[in-house]
Amino acid sequence: MARPPLNIDLVQVKDLASRGLTDEQIALALGISISTITRRKKDNDEFCAAIKKGKALGIATVANALFKNATEGNTTAQIFFLKNRDPNNWNDRQQVEHTGKDGGAIQVNYTPADYKAAAKKIDDILDDDD
Repeated sequence: MARPPLNIDLVQVKDLASRGLTDEQIALALGISISTITRRKKDNDEFCAAIKKGKALGIATVANALFKNATEGNTTAQIFFLKNRDPNNWNDRQQVEHTGKDGGAIQVNYTPADYKAAAKKIDDILDDDD
């Protein structure tokens, strides 16, 4: 005998999603399995829309609060906002590229004597540590 269809409150689903809960956490809060959430998202457009709208609402709410804090002088919020919204102009990363002549690979030319001299230096350093 098949189980009766489970009635899930879409308003509650949207609310839970808007609070930043993952699908797993929503399932737990509703007392259902994650496989039920996954199946409903796939098979039920209204259920899928409730989750998507809820998640979008949560993101918009936090984004608005961040923007408000940034525009009211919160330096941390300003930095976070700019680094994420305009990373080409606001970032802490430096990209350094090393290239050889005409943009090609860097050429390294060592002779066997060079390798032997380097090995001797390493041996001397290791011997000094004893």
